[in-house]
Amino acid sequence: MSECLDTKGALDGLSRRSPYTQIALGAGTGFLTGYVLFKASKVAAIVAGGTILVLQLAVQTGVIKSSPLETIVLQGHPRNAGNVRAQPTATTNSQSPREQLNKAYDVIAGSSRICVAMCGGFLLGFGLA
Repeated sequence: MSECLDTKGALDGLSRRSPYTQIALGAGTGFLTGYVLFKASKVAAIVAGGTILVLQLAVQTGVIKSSPLETIVLQGHPRNAGNVRAQPTATTNSQSPREQLNKAYDVIAGSSRICVAMCGGFLLGFGLA
């Protein structure tokens, strides 16, 4: 019980200090908290992105067998009915930007491998930035 009173007394003592001391203490505590959380989020992003890419490579090399979920996702996507992969085509200047974006979307949505690799690469890029 006496520890609780000591802590309360210490906090009351901070409110009696000058505004400059209070501002400096608040800024220092906020800076330290933000720095630690930012570093932790970068490490988490690096770990998550690296894990995604390593797992994708393990599935590709056959170390890990593909899961039934992967088969369902590949066959069930509306733009990828029947597990047909979209093939990239050469774009011409006569296509509108919207048509080019639709073709890019078709290529990306048609391959879960590209989507997963993009997600892993994004997390690695975020963590290393």
